Amino acid sequence: MSIFHSNYYRSSTGNRLTGFPRYLEILEQNIKKFFLANLITLIGFLPFSIGIVLSLLSSSVLLLIPSCVIGGIFAGPALSGMYDLIMRSLRDASKDWWSNYKHAWRQNWRQSLLPG
Repeated sequence: MSIFHSNYYRSSTGNRLTGFPRYLEILEQNIKKFFLANLITLIGFLPFSIGIVLSLLSSSVLLLIPSCVIGGIFAGPALSGMYDLIMRSLRDASKDWWSNYKHAWRQNWRQSLLPG
C-alpha cells in the first residue's frame, strides 16, 4: 500500500522503476531516515544561527565573523552528511544509514578543519 496516489506502481515485478515513480519509491522506503537526517542537520545549524542572531541583536561585526566561522565548522559537515545520505540511498547503499551519515560527517569535518 502506497502513501502516495493510487497510480503509483511498486517494483514487485523485479524490474527497477525509473523516473518519478522511482523517486516516489525511494521516498516511501526512506522517509524515516530522511526525516532524522534533516533533524540532525538542523541541530548542526544551531551554532551558526545562534551566532547570527546574537550578532544582529548586538549589531557587532566583530561577533559576526567568528560566529560564522565556528558555525560553518558545524553546519558544513552536517549539510554534506545529509546530502551524502540521500545520494547513497538513491544508489541503494548496503550499510546502515547511521554509519553512512557518520562516515560522511567525519570526512567533511576533517575537510572543514584542514582546507586544501
